[in-house]
Amino acid sequence: MLTQPPIGWHRVTGDQRGAVLVITVVVMLTLLVAAAWAVDEGIWFVHHSHLQTEADAAALAAAQNFQYPCSTEVEQKIKTTVEQYGGVKPSSGTLFNEQVPIVPTPSTTYSSTQHNLVSQLNQSNFINQSQPNDTELSGSPCVDAAVDVKLSETNLPSFLPPFLSAPYITAQARVSILQETSSVHAEPFAEPLPTPNTMTATLVDESNNDAAIAGPVTLTPSAEHTTWTSSGPVTFSNSKTGSFPVGLRIAMSGGGTATCGSPGVSCYDNSGSTPGIGVTYTRVWSNTGTPGLPLTEPVAPQASDVTIEPSGSPACLKPGGTFSNFISSSSNCTVAVASKMVFSGTGGTPLTCSTASLTLNKVAVSCPAGGPNGTWTSAAVTVPANAGPMNFTLEWTLTAGNKPAGANAPKKHRARVP
Repeated sequence: MLTQPPIGWHRVTGDQRGAVLVITVVVMLTLLVAAAWAVDEGIWFVHHSHLQTEADAAALAAAQNFQYPCSTEVEQKIKTTVEQYGGVKPSSGTLFNEQVPIVPTPSTTYSSTQHNLVSQLNQSNFINQSQPNDTELSGSPCVDAAVDVKLSETNLPSFLPPFLSAPYITAQARVSILQETSSVHAEPFAEPLPTPNTMTATLVDESNNDAAIAGPVTLTPSAEHTTWTSSGPVTFSNSKTGSFPVGLRIAMSGGGTATCGSPGVSCYDNSGSTPGIGVTYTRVWSNTGTPGLPLTEPVAPQASDVTIEPSGSPACLKPGGTFSNFISSSSNCTVAVASKMVFSGTGGTPLTCSTASLTLNKVAVSCPAGGPNGTWTSAAVTVPANAGPMNFTLEWTLTAGNKPAGANAPKKHRARVP
């Protein structure tokens, strides 16, 4: 049995009014998402390109601070330069290469919501990520012999919903300090030798305008060219010295001769040259005869190995905590003087710490525990600020046996204080 559809059925099923609106809405949403994606992609591309520029500039600029030995101060300079050129607000200095708008906020930690820029130096991975897994890095440019910069821009503002936006934009750059093993078609270049090939020593009379009294003597180097010695003792006549102290002039050259004043020769002495360069005073010498003998006319006590060392507070130290006999300080500092003394040789009058004494600049010096034949060390002696050359005078006293000629005569030793 055939039936006809209800009246008006064809009118309902054939009516397409409103369909255009639905299609328009779907197309517009699609176009808006595509447009937002295109805009975001452009922003991401521009930010990533500039972020890579920042990383490259930071690594290249910071690598210029590398030097050996690589110290804590060197690492701090590297870090500051990375912050300056990496677009991160530096602790000091001028900021370069700030990120293009929209500008992130510099940070040292990760935030899941904030738009930040995080700079990492010699770290294995980008902030809050497991890549690129550079496990060979220790966090120290000095240890790694490299400057590795990792920049992370997090949560860049987006027109897309969060689940479609980029949580990170990253860039990495590294400059490594490597040893060249081979070279092809390289141009030759000149490099100063780290150690000299020739070195000579000359003894000079500091009381007579540093006039030469012995030498120059050619010195023989160790295998590493770090220690140079003479082949034997250097002697000179007392008539040439005038008075102590005896100074030392060193001449060194990369060639076969070392004569002061010749091209390519560097000379060091403790004269008043400008700039001030110097070698410590001669601290060891010997006199004729054995102290304390003969008993009828004994030889005077002898001082040798006279040294100055830091002592007391504040001790005289150069920047970096090292010590030198040449001291420059804007405030007073203190040193001690040590001297190996021989008061009496075998067969001479037996002496003790109660029958032999020593003073430095009129201040008593401690007698060694084993008796007067040993190393005497003074208490702390004040070195005035920027006072110029300072004289230290050792004087001995004997209360037993026959006194040598010139008893209590001072033994003078001078330390240079620029």
